[in-house]
Amino acid sequence: MAVAQIYGQMIKAAKFMSAGVVLELGLAAFGAYLGGLTGLSLGWVSAVFVEGLIMIHPVYRIVVSDIQPRAWAKGIDGRFKD
Repeated sequence: MAVAQIYGQMIKAAKFMSAGVVLELGLAAFGAYLGGLTGLSLGWVSAVFVEGLIMIHPVYRIVVSDIQPRAWAKGIDGRFKD
């Protein structure tokens, strides 16, 4: 969500987060159906892994870029607000 906020794409991020929730619940439920508590855990970890693979590119792009913070994040003196 923080990366989307930097780019001003909160609605798009909310859609991806909703899809991630469905993926986590779906794989966890499927895993639980197949293998009980161990299956539930493996299903959930698999979903989080897929989400991480999807999110690594936008996060990496922010880390290596020189994007300046938005003006609203700074105070009058140019320092960040607490």
